[in-house]
Amino acid sequence: HLLERFGARRVLLASLGLAVVRWLLIGTFVAEPVILILAQALHAATFGAFHAGAIHLTHHYFTGRLQGRGQALFGSLVYGAGGAVGSLGSGFLWSIAEPQATFVASSLVAALGFTIAWLEDDGFADVVRMDPHPDVHPVVLIPPTQLQTTRARALLPAEVPFSDASHNVSR
Repeated sequence: HLLERFGARRVLLASLGLAVVRWLLIGTFVAEPVILILAQALHAATFGAFHAGAIHLTHHYFTGRLQGRGQALFGSLVYGAGGAVGSLGSGFLWSIAEPQATFVASSLVAALGFTIAWLEDDGFADVVRMDPHPDVHPVVLIPPTQLQTTRARALLPAEVPFSDASHNVSR
């Protein structure tokens, strides 16, 4: 078992380091199918190792009855908010620059994660408080009317052309 042998921190470091390599390979060797297959195979290693290490750390910080909440928070932040920010950012970058820039940016984000994980010596991440800038204020928009989800979904088209979908994601 990798977590028992190397510890969660090292598994996360390996995952993030391989992610840097993966994104650079995809962006640089787009015309080399063998390298692209190898790079895509790294996805299994990076995703699996990251998920296993992160869930292990989540169980470390959220013990007992709080483990379910910890996993929900992890899923919401990493795969929900993180996925949304990553999709929006990469879509925007793809629309204004060459595709290679998107993959280089992705590798830099993975390198930043690697650097942050590397700086910790105790094997677990330290909690760092980061207060928002005083000029940043939350905004909540609540429409004055209610609409049932089933009725709202009925208003959506059954299919969306690929060009429209890719354009919307890139905004």
